[in-house]
Amino acid sequence: VLAAVRPAFNMDTPPDVTARACQVCSTWLASGVVKEPSDLHRVQQLLLSSLSRVQVTKETSSVYSESTTTMETLTVLKAWAEIYIAAMEGRTSGVSEGNPTDSLLSLVQADISTLSKLWLSALQDHALLTLPAECSHQLPTQGGAFYVAETSDAARPHYLSSWAPILHATSLWLSSSGFIHSDQEEAGSRLSRPVTPNTMGQEQSTRIPVKSPDDINSEKFHLILGICVEFLCCLPVDAPMERITACLRALKALFRVTWPRAQIGADPELAVELVSVLHRLLLMRECSEVQLLALEVGKQILGAAQEHVQERRRSAEGMGYVQ
Repeated sequence: VLAAVRPAFNMDTPPDVTARACQVCSTWLASGVVKEPSDLHRVQQLLLSSLSRVQVTKETSSVYSESTTTMETLTVLKAWAEIYIAAMEGRTSGVSEGNPTDSLLSLVQADISTLSKLWLSALQDHALLTLPAECSHQLPTQGGAFYVAETSDAARPHYLSSWAPILHATSLWLSSSGFIHSDQEEAGSRLSRPVTPNTMGQEQSTRIPVKSPDDINSEKFHLILGICVEFLCCLPVDAPMERITACLRALKALFRVTWPRAQIGADPELAVELVSVLHRLLLMRECSEVQLLALEVGKQILGAAQEHVQERRRSAEGMGYVQ
């Protein structure tokens, strides 16, 4: 496999070929077939070479259309997301030490800081591009992180085919870190806009002022929650099952953590809205996996509400308001 895909990562390879090669690599790694750490490392190096294209404008990029560049970028990020999901799920499924998923996770963790920022950028782009026509004035005039305004229509299908695994991976990353990050630069940067081909060269004065950790966490939380609710509320009849389960798994991972649970528990209106979405999903979809995931997320929301009530009661007792 390595010998077959290696030429696809050369600098002069067309973006669509590199994108397909990334899909092959992610499928191969996520399948668990790769056993040797040396093979994992070689594939990682190939994927890292493609990741560098996401962050730096190449001299040959002008040869291809903006839409093609967007497709390559999102395919690379999707491939990394699928690998991260496989590694995290392998770790939480009770695998033994020395399992290949341990090595796989360690390889992804080395670049998770960069990947997480790029994933958040892609999700924010997707959220903006799914706004209804009457809200089109809210779209950035310069475009997003990975598309330009003139090609937004052509970029939408590429985001549509990539956002679900990226959403799931981002939620797993936030869950694994407990919404606590040591990156001091994050507070002073645009949350979902790291330096990308479409943001390079912008003046410092155009950047958003420093935000508090709670502000940053709130934006990440509502970005993921908003994408999930928007998709599940307006579920197409032919919606792929993997996108539905990706949303539910993202929510499930999100509500494992104390900070998001506190947010949903303290906001009854948001909790009721989300439970209503899950209830509608239970009525519309008979797939056992979807129904089980929806029930698990609903249970987490109810648990978060109970925790909030108990916390308020303890606070009141501590202040002497309750006898």
